Amino acid sequence: MHLHFSRRLVFVSLLLAALTSLGASARNLDGTLAMIVRPISTLPTIVQAGDAFEVTIVAGQPVEEMRVALYRGPDDTIVFTHSRQEPPLQPQDGSITVEAVVPQDMAPGLYDMLVTTRPDRRRDTAERAVKVVAQWPQSYVFAHVTDVHIGREDPPLRDQVFKRTIAEINPMGVDFVLISGDDTDRATPEQYRDLLQPLDGCEVPTFLSPGNHDRAEGEQPGAAGNIYERYCGPGNYAFDFGSHRYLCLDTSWGWEYLNLPANRTWLEQQLERPKPSMGVAFSHRFSDKEFPYFQEQLPANNYRLCVYGHTHDDGMQWIGPKRLMLLNTSEELMGTYNIVTISGDQVFAIDHVQRKCAD
Repeated sequence: MHLHFSRRLVFVSLLLAALTSLGASARNLDGTLAMIVRPISTLPTIVQAGDAFEVTIVAGQPVEEMRVALYRGPDDTIVFTHSRQEPPLQPQDGSITVEAVVPQDMAPGLYDMLVTTRPDRRRDTAERAVKVVAQWPQSYVFAHVTDVHIGREDPPLRDQVFKRTIAEINPMGVDFVLISGDDTDRATPEQYRDLLQPLDGCEVPTFLSPGNHDRAEGEQPGAAGNIYERYCGPGNYAFDFGSHRYLCLDTSWGWEYLNLPANRTWLEQQLERPKPSMGVAFSHRFSDKEFPYFQEQLPANNYRLCVYGHTHDDGMQWIGPKRLMLLNTSEELMGTYNIVTISGDQVFAIDHVQRKCAD
């Protein structure tokens, strides 16, 4: 299959008006995901100018024409085009994935993404989906927030606490935010919608993982239509930041992550990939019974840090002879979060932000 990558910068005068009628963040009117599967606001992509990133869409039939564009305001940079003169893009397991190349001269920043397809005349947008960097930095900073518990009544107004946290993080100049589970309190559609509204106020990429509060009662692992996946995308995923790799581990189904064969298979496949110069695992919780596995296998593959939540505690400790760092952050009780600085291939600094109360 021949893919044509366009580097043209074009002005589309009606783009903003068209996007306004589509809804935001690759979502239906009820907040659930629509055509775009990845990248999305809860699972974005960070890419260096001149490099490629993957775009996955839901598709039940071949696509004869497809366009992927990044935009801020009225400027629309086409990063992938597939025309009728080329063989149709064929769905695999109900989806189509293409590679889109970012122009070498594209300005750094956080972009929204527009996807259009034919002959089905579909179009979808993903806000805050793609961050472009000019080059990978030698040092960078991320924020770790957890246990947001949108909808919890004690303390109340969790969406306001979360909104305030995002407003505080925005001017700090972090490169991205990890939000490690219990994003909602009871996994209702209303709580997911209340989560997404303040989340979209974040000015940097936000990577979410599910917690035990983010699953509806009676849902089965891997079943189609599970609520977290409908709003936020897959629970297990990986992303690269330069030569560093981040693994999101879905520990929302039970205390033991590795008890689910699909989890073990996915993690083993990730660890079989070429080793990153440094790796970070983030999840909602880690089982004491599984710490021997993690403290052996993760450092053996250059993963040096695990960040998590669940216990509503703040702290840092080292485990195992290979010195795997565990970093826990409590957002739920105190409205706290950590700012983590990575320099070279090491954790350089951890700044803990703590308030007296969450109201």
